Amino acid sequence: MIISNSGTKPLHVELARKVKERGLKLVVITRYAGESTPTSESIRDYADVILDNGCPSGDCTLSMDNGNIMTGPVSSLSAAFIINNVVIRCIEMLLEQGIAPPVMRSINLPAVKNTTTC
Repeated sequence: MIISNSGTKPLHVELARKVKERGLKLVVITRYAGESTPTSESIRDYADVILDNGCPSGDCTLSMDNGNIMTGPVSSLSAAFIINNVVIRCIEMLLEQGIAPPVMRSINLPAVKNTTTC
């Protein structure tokens, strides 16, 4: 899995290329999965699955000082939310198949009997 809001940073693109050269499947979390590919190479060019993070271009959600300052990044929050939901769905799918996944449990929960803790 590669996470990049723009999807066009050279490091991320090179990593995506290497993943595909090894014959592996690639899931990416990036901005707007349905838009046309930008003129530069993108991680989307190599992805088997694209998860749209719903974030704006430049990862700025707040304009300040009459537009001179753009800030308010949300892609890290969006990516964490997406990853947590992917994990939750994987656990659900395993349970539906009768497989109990080895989920580490928080020691902050009351009456945790399992010694496998976070």
